[in-house]
Amino acid sequence: MIRYWILRFLGHALSIVPAVIETVAILPYGETGGVLDRLRLTASAAVIIGVIALCLLKNILRERIKTPAPWMLACGAFLFTAAARVVSDKLFYITFAWALGTLLALIPYSIAARIRAEAEKRRE
Repeated sequence: MIRYWILRFLGHALSIVPAVIETVAILPYGETGGVLDRLRLTASAAVIIGVIALCLLKNILRERIKTPAPWMLACGAFLFTAAARVVSDKLFYITFAWALGTLLALIPYSIAARIRAEAEKRRE
């Protein structure tokens, strides 16, 4: 069962890490004018990384928040659009890295599913 959890963790890492690396690499931290610009870029990168993580955890969140309040939707949409505005031309590369990472993550996920199915067969 330890191999199952390692493969699941590898799948999650392959889903998240490429987008995080691309987000950090593509933002022009050295070219910004001042501290406030760097802070805005850092906050935008954090929001984008958070949105990616929330997409992966949406099933867990769906159980916790059955019907989200309008203020939650409005604040979430505002944060997402504020972050997207700062890095809108860079989002293509970030989402491309995310898509490639999730495609690569299918491999360990499928191996983990086979390991779990075999373990369940042995229990029966």
